[in-house]
Amino acid sequence: MFAAITGLGLTWIASLIEGYATIIEVVGGAMLIWIGFKTFTHPPVLPNPDENCPEKAATSLARAMVSTFALTVTNPATLLFFTSMFAGFGGLAGGAGSFNDAAFVVAGVVGGSAGWWLALTTLIGLFHTKIDEAWMRLINRGSGLLLVIFGLAVLIHVARKLFFLTLSGI
Repeated sequence: MFAAITGLGLTWIASLIEGYATIIEVVGGAMLIWIGFKTFTHPPVLPNPDENCPEKAATSLARAMVSTFALTVTNPATLLFFTSMFAGFGGLAGGAGSFNDAAFVVAGVVGGSAGWWLALTTLIGLFHTKIDEAWMRLINRGSGLLLVIFGLAVLIHVARKLFFLTLSGI
């Protein structure tokens, strides 16, 4: 939804965000590090035994789908992410008035997202009964570590960009 909105018409927001790209990158990198640290150190949350009842499976799946969609649509970070992503694409995101290019990018984002979630949910569906507290702890630690690494990479990128910008101004 946000990919379509951003890619197909709100390129003025993308150009606005380009002006604040460094601030957004610093805040985003710091947030990734913080979320990664919290994920790494947080104890695993085990499922509630009542959630495994067959009668509740259909309603819990529907509720999960609706709540996930509502959470995603109302999350301003999602809009900022897609706007930033399309700002990085420049003219490919429709900045030059090319509706076909923008539609192609949106289709790629939708297809990639759908493929990722299909693979992820299939994998979890196959192995969810084998995931115990030890596996959850390992997953939390691995995910947290990756988030911290990505956050550090963003901050290092910003530092290098500012350093070289300073050198070129001398």
